[in-house]
Amino acid sequence: MLQSLFYLGILGAALQYFLYYRDWASFNRDFVLKVRPGKCHLAREHGGTEDVDYVGDSIILASAGFNWEGDVGQLLAFNISGEKTQEITLNISNSPRRADFLGAPHGITTWTDPDTGEVFLYVLTHPKAEDRIEVFEVQKSPVSLRYIRTITDPNFSFMNDLIAVGRDQFYITRYNWYRSGDWVKLAHWLHIKEGTIFYYDGHRARQAVSETYFLSNGISVSPDKRTVYMAEWGKKTLHAYRRESNNKLKPLWKEYLDTGIDNINVDQETGDLWIGSHPVTWRIVDFFGIFGKHTAPSQVLRVKVSDGGVDAVEEIYSDNGEEIAGSTAAVYAEGKLMVASVFEQAITCDVEYLSK
Repeated sequence: MLQSLFYLGILGAALQYFLYYRDWASFNRDFVLKVRPGKCHLAREHGGTEDVDYVGDSIILASAGFNWEGDVGQLLAFNISGEKTQEITLNISNSPRRADFLGAPHGITTWTDPDTGEVFLYVLTHPKAEDRIEVFEVQKSPVSLRYIRTITDPNFSFMNDLIAVGRDQFYITRYNWYRSGDWVKLAHWLHIKEGTIFYYDGHRARQAVSETYFLSNGISVSPDKRTVYMAEWGKKTLHAYRRESNNKLKPLWKEYLDTGIDNINVDQETGDLWIGSHPVTWRIVDFFGIFGKHTAPSQVLRVKVSDGGVDAVEEIYSDNGEEIAGSTAAVYAEGKLMVASVFEQAITCDVEYLSK
């Protein structure tokens, strides 16, 4: 009798878990319709481009080769000026002699010195030993990188993305407290809230918010550097914060977007947010290699924002995972939209029309 009650309790708990999380996991959604802003073409066929950043002069930089082992990775450069996007050679000078240099690169960000025009690239990496931020100076003619330094901090566990707001100063999201790949995967399904945001002031990282989040993901900042945006992937929610004088973040608003929002890129002219997203959340299991291939659907949102909240959300691109699987980032520049994915393709689309 007790044994029967025990198994009945387990069954009841499982059913409750399924009912509670079915909407989060998008179990009621099996595929997405194709939406295109114009003609699209393949920019990279395999290997992923987890995050992308436009640095001007038709150049987009990207991180590639994220993996759960933390052993390899690379940085890429693309030229979007022609009819088709071209991957171009990216030389890196002064690199340290470390076997795990650029191991499992993740989020990237750039900062331009307003006085000198110098451009600096910050790359979050996940080698087995510790999370590191690799810092480079960017040269554009021809495009190349010069390694400058490595930033580490005891608070850097399994971080996700970062946004620079000054020279060696940035906000960075913690995705999960533990660095174990298996624990990170488990956290997706147990809804463990260990995510948060830190501010690195050039010397050390301090927590910038008091809240914890379910898988805090992409982060970016408004053109005037006053408002920080963060994607809480697990809650499908976009958060906005006002930067205070001590670089703490004060919550402004949050908006549920009903999709797994990932990296955020801000249009420096309009302030619009371009977000790579995962419209069918349960297909995140594709990222863990359970089925041996990556076929998760992709989606790109353009979000118009103000201090009062979200003014409009537009779906600019979506795909069932055939053209590009598991979109993690998108950047709009020079009339082109580049869509990136963590493990597979990258594509570029002509944007024939955008609303005002």
